[in-house]
Amino acid sequence: MGPSASRPNPRPPDDEEEHNSIALYNRALQAYTLRLWTESLKAVEEKRIEEEEESCPALVAAAELRTPKQRCSCLRSA
Repeated sequence: MGPSASRPNPRPPDDEEEHNSIALYNRALQAYTLRLWTESLKAVEEKRIEEEEESCPALVAAAELRTPKQRCSCLRSA
């Protein structure tokens, strides 16, 4: 008995299965990339805030009372 006699040959994937697996991979890759991008952006923002706090604590304390968008413009103009 040869190796093919003990188990049936797997059928080749049809187009629909192939498209489904590609779509699933694409979604997983998108989610992973978005997660990495978000974490990277968060890390950069936290680092920037730490640097600003070290350089001018009083200005940062006043800026925290504003919205994030207003906070950025306040810190840049100072």
